[in-house]
Amino acid sequence: PDCGKTFLNLMRNIRSSEYTVIMVGYIAKIYLLMDKRANNANELQEKNIDIDLSGRYDPYLSIFPWKRSMDRQEHTLFWEGAKVNKFLKNNMRYDETVSLRYEVQ
Repeated sequence: PDCGKTFLNLMRNIRSSEYTVIMVGYIAKIYLLMDKRANNANELQEKNIDIDLSGRYDPYLSIFPWKRSMDRQEHTLFWEGAKVNKFLKNNMRYDETVSLRYEVQ
């Protein structure tokens, strides 16, 4: 029920290896709702209205770095293809990185 018709249709028509995509989509949805609740909370606070708008996953999701390059770390998923080839071509992470990049395209 949290996912809606779009997620359910995707889940019916994917291979088992693609469930990661569904999970990532769900996490993105929850994060966007968390961000929206935070904005609504700020608006309500300005109007002196005290309502708890926190979601059940907010504490967990708030520990992740949601901005790219945060703490000088950036996942290889966001690298340019030339950078992946230059730095990972002869590395054991190369196949995993290329596969992951292909999966999320």
